[in-house]
Formats: sequence, C-alpha cells, structure tokens
Amino acid sequence: EEGMLNSKFIQAKIPVVQFSDNASGIPCDVSIGNVGGVENSQILHEIRNVHPDLIGAYIHNVKEWGKAREVIAPEKQMFNSFTVTTMALMVLQELAIIPVFFKTSGLCGELTLDDAVATLDGWKPPEVYRTLATDEQLGEAVFFLLQKFAEYYSKFDFKEGTVSLICPRRRRSLYQETVAKYL
Repeated sequence: EEGMLNSKFIQAKIPVVQFSDNASGIPCDVSIGNVGGVENSQILHEIRNVHPDLIGAYIHNVKEWGKAREVIAPEKQMFNSFTVTTMALMVLQELAIIPVFFKTSGLCGELTLDDAVATLDGWKPPEVYRTLATDEQLGEAVFFLLQKFAEYYSKFDFKEGTVSLICPRRRRSLYQETVAKYL
C-alpha cells in the first residue's frame, strides 16, 4: 500500500512533518519553504565525501545514539537531527578531519554550497584517517570519534557555546592535547 506510517507534525520555526514511508520503512522529514535546508543537505553531502566511510559511519552512530536517548527529539524541545549532525562535525573539525569554514559568502554570513566546495577542494584529513584499510580499523576510528564526541560535549558550555561549522574554534584548549598526540 501507499502512504505514510507514524506521521507526526512538529511545530517549529519551520514546521516539519515526520513519517516513515509505508513501502520501504525509510524515515522522512518534509518541510515547505525551507530552501536553506536543501543547500544544507548538499553541504553535508560534500563534507561526507571527504572520507565517506568514516564520516558516514560516525554521523550514523551519533544520530542513532541521539534518537535512542531522545537527544534528537525536536517535538520535546530537544535538538533536531541537523543540529546533532553539526555538533558531530564540529568534533571532526577539532581533530582536523574536516576543515573549519572561515570564508562565507551567504547574504547573512551563512556558509553556502560554493563556500563549502571551495574549502573542501583538495582538503586531506590527517594521514592516520586516510589509511583506514580494514573494517576493523574503520570501526576503531569510529569508536575513537564517538569517545571524542562524548568528551567534547560533556565539557561544552551550552549556554555560551555556538554550534556552527563556520566559527574558528582552533584556539580552544579542549583538544590541544588530543591534536598534539594524534596529529
């Protein structure tokens, strides 16, 4: 049969209808008039392409954890999936696996797809991440990143901190030891 399963409306700045596709079971979010959301998805796709297996598995695990623990639960006034994805990517920026985006050309200072592509063009993650050859090595790397995610956000100042891929955060002391040790 056609249709939607488990549909729910989430009232937010940009309202969203969440549901699962009846035929495939794939969860879906639909919003109307959120043009920025399409570009943000394209930016995330470009970032994932830096190291598809590593970044894809890491983000997937962070999001699964977030959903299971209701950290990703905008209907309960918690984070949405995009915010948690951005939070996870910030950890990768701290470890220099992906770059911090300094140059932005959006009308309101936002990161555009062209900005992301220009910054990512030629970007190479540290050698240790480029040489992951086996599933075991990939699994160990993802586990390490999940630990760093937990460490980072256990110390994060949610009252004063900013969740953004365009803030230069290299001066923060939280990861100086980790960066020195692994890079």
